[in-house]
Amino acid sequence: MGTSIWTELFNFLVTNFFTFTLGIGILVIPTTKFAKKDHEDIVVKITVALVMLIAVLDRQDQYYETAYNVPVFGRTVVSVINYILRPGAIMLLGLAIAPSFMKKVWIYVPLAIVIAIHTTSFYSDICVSFNEQNGFVRGPLGLTSAIITMAYLAIDIAIILWEHRGKAYEEMIPLFFVAAIGTIAGVLELVGVRNLLNGGIVIGCLFYHIFIFRMRTKADLLTDLYNRQQLYSDIVKNRKNIKTIISIDMNGLKKLNDTKGHAAGDKALMTIGKVLKKNISYKERAYRIGGDEFIVLSKSNEPAYISQWINKVEGDLFDGGIACSFGYVTVSEYDDIENAIQNADEMMYRDKQEYYSMQKNEKI
Repeated sequence: MGTSIWTELFNFLVTNFFTFTLGIGILVIPTTKFAKKDHEDIVVKITVALVMLIAVLDRQDQYYETAYNVPVFGRTVVSVINYILRPGAIMLLGLAIAPSFMKKVWIYVPLAIVIAIHTTSFYSDICVSFNEQNGFVRGPLGLTSAIITMAYLAIDIAIILWEHRGKAYEEMIPLFFVAAIGTIAGVLELVGVRNLLNGGIVIGCLFYHIFIFRMRTKADLLTDLYNRQQLYSDIVKNRKNIKTIISIDMNGLKKLNDTKGHAAGDKALMTIGKVLKKNISYKERAYRIGGDEFIVLSKSNEPAYISQWINKVEGDLFDGGIACSFGYVTVSEYDDIENAIQNADEMMYRDKQEYYSMQKNEKI
């Protein structure tokens, strides 16, 4: 009997080798702590833990298929939990990618449908049921969980494209792997291939961890924009594509820090970061290069477009009670980008002098 148990355990671990080895690695290996990003790590780890539980339930269900004298109720419980957790795990992966969606009620509606339909298995055969010979019987709504799982995969892909729009293609590669692995595994399981989706989700979580780590090394922790080091890197890699440089500097940060404290100053800087992220398209990349200084690199050299973009950002900042000074130059007018940045800064400082002059005249 003991040998049988250990044999079962060995077969289980072999079948789910990648699911458990990668899953345990994601769960126990500490990740770099960034105050604003810990929720991503937590949600990813919860997702991995759920997938490992699903693997155990899968194995239990496979055991029930060949066992005798198994209570129908017990197998139904395992089946219902399994069918609910699968789309739930995919949903959680999407929420790790875009935590802002946690507040959107519609994201939970498909999962609620799965719960409502599959719990009917306790008193109806409309979804799934088991006959007296312990045989599995799929009802007319038996594919609900699989369909909702695929729907959540499609939602995750849409979230990836939306949340990370404007990022360079090479930065998106790990996220494309997340979407591709989950989709392929989901489709194969839908046509009858077993034990793929669990491993696919865990591998997807691993690639997402890689993506998080890579992006954090490039990010400014306070504003979630790119940092100074990434600015230098992008200038080297994308010099030919940079057409316009926009220099931005917050007005009145020192006074705000002195009168209301540094927490208020940090909040203002975070607001600037949110406004810039809201307004960037595939043409722009925004960086916080230190203190209250920001740089935006644009692929456009059309004055009308740049002016319109600056006016939109300025208006959004004004709505948030923040004033910034702006200066921009077209790179083609200068010998090198470094000289262009210097001139953009000079234009920004002229704009800042005008701002403070107006403030002084208003007091008089």
